[in-house]
Amino acid sequence: MLLKTTLVILLTVVKGWCSEPATVDSTKQTNNKNSAPAEVSVKETLKTDIPKQEPDKAESPETLKGEVPKGEQRLEFVKRELKKSEVVKFDKRRDRIAITDDSNHVWARKDNVCLYRVGRTIACGKVIAVGIRGAVVQLQTHVATVKTGDEVRYEPERKVLAITDEELSSEGIMDAKPYAYNIALGYHLSLDLRFPIVHFYWSVSPRIALGLQPGYIRVNGDVADSSLSGFGALLTAHYFSQEYFRGLWIQLGSGFYRLVAKNGALSENLNAPAVVSTIGWREDWAHGLNVGACIGARFLSPLSGAIADVKYSTIYPIALVELGFSF
Repeated sequence: MLLKTTLVILLTVVKGWCSEPATVDSTKQTNNKNSAPAEVSVKETLKTDIPKQEPDKAESPETLKGEVPKGEQRLEFVKRELKKSEVVKFDKRRDRIAITDDSNHVWARKDNVCLYRVGRTIACGKVIAVGIRGAVVQLQTHVATVKTGDEVRYEPERKVLAITDEELSSEGIMDAKPYAYNIALGYHLSLDLRFPIVHFYWSVSPRIALGLQPGYIRVNGDVADSSLSGFGALLTAHYFSQEYFRGLWIQLGSGFYRLVAKNGALSENLNAPAVVSTIGWREDWAHGLNVGACIGARFLSPLSGAIADVKYSTIYPIALVELGFSF
C-alpha cells in the first residue's frame, strides 16, 4: 500500500514537469496569435483609417500661408488708429490745444509734438501740462488751422519746431492762420457818395467777426449851395464762408452820422441813422494781407430839421473795396 501511494506521488510530479513546457508554449502561441492581428490592424489603420488633413473651410488662404487675413489686418489697423493721440479741443486762437493719450508714449511736460493731417505736418509745439486723459500743447508754429481729429505725434528728435519748406509746400494743407483782428483801408463808391473808410474787425469765431467802420460823408442837397456833411460810424457784423476773413463775405451794419446841413448861410446839425448791407468776396494773401470787394445798398436818413432843402433819405446801391491786414 505504501509502495502504491509512493508511485502515485511520483507519477503526479513527473506529469507536472512534463506539462509545464507545454503551458509555456501554448501561452507563447496564444500571444503570437493575438499579436499578429494587432500588427496587421496598425498597418491597415496607417494606410486607410487615418483621414488626410484638409484645410478648414473657414480658414482663408492668408492663414494657411502664415499671413494675417485681410479682415483681421483691417481690424488691427483700426485698433492702432484708435490708440493714436489726436486734437480734441482748442482755444479761440487755436494756439493752445488739448490732446488725448498716446498708447506709444506717456506725455510729459516739454515734450515736442507735431500735428499731422493727411500725412503732412500742419503744426508743432510743446506739451505744457499733463492731465489724466491727455495733455495740453502750446503751438509754436503752424501753417494750417488746427481742427479736432488732427493726429498728434511725439517728436523726440525734433529740436527745432519750425516747419520745413517741403512741409510748407504740401498741397491741400495750406490754410488760414487763426487771426483775431483785421484792419482795412477802403473806399466807398455810390451814385451820390465817394469817400474813404477805415474798417476794424474783431473775430469772435473762425467765420464770424464784428467790426467798426468810421467814415466821413458829404452829400449835396436838392438845391445849389446846399449840402450834408459830417463824421459817423457803423457797427458791422460779418460772415465769412472760410475761416478768418476769407471767402464769401456778407456784411450788415448800422450806425449814426453827425451831419451838418448847409444851405447858403444857414447851417444846422443833424443826426442821421444809416444802414448798410453788402455781399462780396474776401481773399487772403501771404503774411496776413487780404483784399475784399462787395456790392450792396446803403440807406441814410437825416432826421427832420429846419432846412428842408437839404433833407436826404433814400436807398442807394454801393460798392466797397478794402485792403486789409490780419494779425
